[in-house]
Amino acid sequence: MVLVDEDWITRAILHLLENENFIVEGAGAVSMSALLAVPDILPELREKNVVCLITGGNIDVVTLPKSLERAKAVEGRLIKLTVTLPLNGMKEQSKILSIIANVGCNILRSYIDRGWTDNDFYTIYLTLEIETKGLEHACILKRVLERLFPRKCDFIEEPFSPIPTCSCFPKKFG
Repeated sequence: MVLVDEDWITRAILHLLENENFIVEGAGAVSMSALLAVPDILPELREKNVVCLITGGNIDVVTLPKSLERAKAVEGRLIKLTVTLPLNGMKEQSKILSIIANVGCNILRSYIDRGWTDNDFYTIYLTLEIETKGLEHACILKRVLERLFPRKCDFIEEPFSPIPTCSCFPKKFG
C-alpha cells in the first residue's frame, strides 16, 4: 500500500489531461500519482514496466480547474507573488511588468491593494499570478525580481514560500 499526497493527485490529473487527453477524478488518478512520485516513494519500480488502472471521469466542473491550478503551482508553472511598492509607484509597477514579459512569463491575474492600516498608508501591494514554463523558469524569474527589488517581493506559493505546505517539495528552491 502506498500513501500519496493530495498535490500528487492533482499533478496526475493535470498529466493525464495534458498528455493523454483523459479527464479523470482524483480517485481515478491515484495510481498515476504514485507513479509520478516513483523516484521519491517507490524507487523499486524504477526501470520497470508498470500498469496503472485509471478510472472515474466523473470530476466536478468546479473541482477540475482548481485541481489543474494547484497542480501547476506544485510544478512551479504557476506562481503568485506580492510586491510592496510606494503609493506613487507607477513607474516601478511598469518596470515589474516589463521584467516579467522579458523573462517570458505570462501574467494571468493582477490586482492592487492599498494599505489601510496606519503603517501602510503610503504603500500599495501589487499581487500577480504568473504562468511560467516550469520550475527552472520560475526560479529565474524569482532571482531577477529579488535582485532588482530586494525585500519587496513576497512569493506566496510553494516552492518559494518559506512555510512548507506540501511534502511534494523535497527541497526549497530559490
